[in-house]
Amino acid sequence: MSKSTIYDLASGERVVWAKESGAIMLKTREPFGDPVELGEEEALELGELLVRLAQER
Repeated sequence: MSKSTIYDLASGERVVWAKESGAIMLKTREPFGDPVELGEEEALELGELLVRLAQER
């Protein structure tokens, strides 16, 4: 993750970053690999961030 901006969402439970290669990475920090539930506001925030990162590539 060199020279990447890391975006913490939902108090760090979800992390998004863009690699220099152009790939957008999304990681969840659920200790048991459980599915991640997004509320309306979280889904909108994540969607807007993903669109912005994709447009910057």
